[in-house]
Amino acid sequence: MRHTATALLLGLGLGGGCGFALGCRADASGPAQAEVTVDASVGRDSGPVSEAADDSGTEVPQTCLSRGEYTSVQAIQGNAAHSPLDGRQVTTQGVVVKVSGADAIYPGFFLRALEDDLDPHTSEGLFVFTRQADATPGDVVIVRGEVEEYFDLTELKNVEEIAVCGRSLVHDPRPISFPLADGATLESLEGMLVRFEQPLYVDDLIGLRAHGEVLVTVAERAFSAHNGVGNSLASLSAQSLVLDDGRYDAPQGLSYGRDNGDIGLGDMAFGVEGVLVEAYGAYRLHPTSDVHFVRGPERRSALPPRTQAQSIRVAGFNVGNYFVTLGDRGAANDEELERQTTKLVEAIYGLDADVVGLVEVEANGSASIAALRTALNAAHFDARPVYTYVGIATSLPTMPVFLYRSDRVIAVGDPRLLVVPDTTARPSLVQSFSVVDNDGGNAGDGTFDVVLGHFRARICDTNATGQDADLGDGQGCYNRRRTLQAETAASFLATVSSGILLGDLNAYATEDPIEALASAGLVDLVARHVPGSSRYSAAYEGEVGYIDHALATPSLAGRVTGVAFWHINADEPTFSGYRISASDLYRPDAYRSSDHDPLIVDFRL
Repeated sequence: MRHTATALLLGLGLGGGCGFALGCRADASGPAQAEVTVDASVGRDSGPVSEAADDSGTEVPQTCLSRGEYTSVQAIQGNAAHSPLDGRQVTTQGVVVKVSGADAIYPGFFLRALEDDLDPHTSEGLFVFTRQADATPGDVVIVRGEVEEYFDLTELKNVEEIAVCGRSLVHDPRPISFPLADGATLESLEGMLVRFEQPLYVDDLIGLRAHGEVLVTVAERAFSAHNGVGNSLASLSAQSLVLDDGRYDAPQGLSYGRDNGDIGLGDMAFGVEGVLVEAYGAYRLHPTSDVHFVRGPERRSALPPRTQAQSIRVAGFNVGNYFVTLGDRGAANDEELERQTTKLVEAIYGLDADVVGLVEVEANGSASIAALRTALNAAHFDARPVYTYVGIATSLPTMPVFLYRSDRVIAVGDPRLLVVPDTTARPSLVQSFSVVDNDGGNAGDGTFDVVLGHFRARICDTNATGQDADLGDGQGCYNRRRTLQAETAASFLATVSSGILLGDLNAYATEDPIEALASAGLVDLVARHVPGSSRYSAAYEGEVGYIDHALATPSLAGRVTGVAFWHINADEPTFSGYRISASDLYRPDAYRSSDHDPLIVDFRL
């Protein structure tokens, strides 16, 4: 059965009204009612469709029921989360708005009431579970079955009778928009055909490949609650739902987007129509027509050019476990390694940076970083040694390393590691750089120091005890250890004038490690220069945020001319990466080269 990655408990509703049914009218006798045309041509020769016979033996269509002869859809739904008639046999009547095939996760059809009860708390829609329905949209049918709450979806099951008694030519969707009117709930629209009057944005794609599911919301993105800007997924829960293709088996291709996999976070669709259901902890919309997404404004946005010709560009990039040792953390085989290398080469080259700090590179001496450097120079510099590297391998599985353009900058002195005492935390890498003069040597001025950090991950394990345990404040495990890493980096940067800390710090903007760095006098360059809508470098469980940072000493911060995330990874679906399982969607480009977006900083000398 289907389960979305992030369960949503949503509530929504809309006031009742007249205007969606054929011949809808208000009169003194009660609520508006649809006029139904009885047509002998709608009789069915197969399936459980009931027909009557006159005295001559000629079959005639079933006559539709009058008010009072059946239980209305609204009475079955009730005005609460569950039906007041759960478990009871009922006969109801309505117009078919959507039919699902026998192989669908919801085989059967959706009814809409023929009349509106003008109660904003009751739905005019109902699902009928059957694999033998012989009905089409627009048919008016009489149905007898048992009311059931199936994973929170009100439905009729054990259907004994389905009789087509007429046609209703008008069954337009109910237009809705978020936020809804006070007191309205999505429960009051369960089973109904609806149309969203505002764009819906892709928020999570984790279920798309396997289940045909996309989490959508009315905000371009949901941000981590600790990101400092933007709405969290929790705050958007009442304005979010799951697009579900309704198929029981995994889709053969992509249910949404285009066949080349061009769909990502922040993409938007307009005028989405479908029937609304509640199932498996979320409200879900089963589209009744194709859903076409267009690319959002942040996704794949161009990296800004250097603001000044004489500026220096540094970048930080988590490369997502680049291991030439196959079958460990990165590529599983030679083909995957070649694909991963190609994507990373295009990403690093596209940064046009003088110094790139890379983390999650295999610490197997220099074999992995040498392979990446060789591939980069071969692809774009005719194998000339334009990019070179410096780093220090430790006993840990990965190492931080600097790739730098030897025709633009020169490494000054030896690299060093900033070790956090009495912990197994990953040490940060420090290297001084200076500009290359016209003769290829050290220009003698403009020296700057770069600290490359990869702080302890937030994930909990059996070693996360005491202050390293999850304290329930949303900062995950090992927050104290990350804070110690931040304090160690800050202590070093206090000794230099032009210094910058780059890297995956595994902490959001308002969390303790970043606040410790700010308290030490370092300037958060992302917070100062990057617009709020673009402050993200990674996505996790339906939320984005920036855990990749750039913080500088005041002297260097005053000379910064540009800061930007290059959104090539966080928005992209995982199945468009280098893994063979996504071979039909792989492209030899920078997109989904990792799970983190790189961050660039330009500054004057």
